This record gives sequence, C-alpha cells and structure tokens, in this order.
Amino acid sequence: MKLSKRILASSDAKLIEDERIARWKEQFINKRLAPIKAPISGIIVYIVNGEAVRDTFESDYSQGGNGFRYTFIPFNEVWIEDRFSEQEMRYIVTHECEELVRMRDGMSYSKAHDEAKAIEDKMRHKDLMDKERHDLGVSKDPTLKHPSREKFDLSDHQG
Repeated sequence: MKLSKRILASSDAKLIEDERIARWKEQFINKRLAPIKAPISGIIVYIVNGEAVRDTFESDYSQGGNGFRYTFIPFNEVWIEDRFSEQEMRYIVTHECEELVRMRDGMSYSKAHDEAKAIEDKMRHKDLMDKERHDLGVSKDPTLKHPSREKFDLSDHQG
C-alpha cells in the first residue's frame, strides 16, 4: 500500500473514531455542570462521569485527561471527573491544559506531566500560603509587618 493510501486510511479511521467518541461523549458529559473556562484559549474543558469513561475506554483514566494523553479525547479537549470540589478542579484543569500544550508542542508525556505537576504544585502552595495569611490576618504585601511582630519590636532593646 502506498504511503498516501495509508495516510488516507489512517485519516478515515481517525474520522470514524472521532464520530464514535462524539456519540459516546454525550453519555459522559455531566449535563448538570457547564464546561469550565480553560486558562488557555482554544481548549475546551468538560466535566465528565469518570466511572463511565473508565468502563468504556480506559480503566487507567483518573481525575482528568487531555487529547494528547488519551486517544479517546479530542485533541483540543480536557475532561475532568465530576467528583471534585471547584477548587480541586481548578488545579486539575490547569495541570491538564499545561500538559496538553506541552505535548501539542512535541514534548513527551512524561516530561509534559512533570512540568504540569510543578505548575500545579506551585498553585497549591500559593493558595495554601494565601489561606494561612488570611487566617492569620496578614496582608499579602510582604512590606507590611505582621500585627503580632509590631507588638514585640525589640529594636530599642539591643544591648
């Protein structure tokens, strides 16, 4: 078979697979929840029933995925399971979108995953620090003193 015929056959197979996924997707998308706005333009994020995805396509699917990691997800889409809080979904969406962009640009899954995980970890750490500051009544401005430190300024008591 000539290369052009193989490419055409491969393209046809991909179109058939895309149509099959489009039909199945109706069963996975959680209609109660609107798609989430992606932090990167051109990516569509759907909230899906993870159990149905695992039962139908891949038992290894967990939390979320993108079209460059899982062949059953269209290339410009991210699917997130519907079992997470809004805050947790924010982390997973960011991770999956960052991973998708890196893989689209030619990076391996392993490297893209590690870089996306580092971004996700920074988000989590920043949110935790912001929460701790809020709980302590400390401003985000690092030049402002913590209220308790003002009470115990020892600069006049150096001997």
